[in-house]
Amino acid sequence: MSHEDVKSYLDNDEGSNEIQNEIADGKQKFDISGVPFFVIGRSYSSRSPYGMSGAQDPATLRRVFENILSEQESS
Repeated sequence: MSHEDVKSYLDNDEGSNEIQNEIADGKQKFDISGVPFFVIGRSYSSRSPYGMSGAQDPATLRRVFENILSEQESS
């Protein structure tokens, strides 16, 4: 997107309904009540995505990605 497109998008509340729907969906599916909140999906699997609330240590995020990779390789 160009700078002008982004500015127009933000100035005119374009997409605000979509954002509100995403917020409601996150609250319902993951009980999100604050930020930061990480949802790390498993698009290859029927298992639920990982959900983590609050600031996370980089090692924690790395373990999640390693777990997902391991699951993907074993399926």
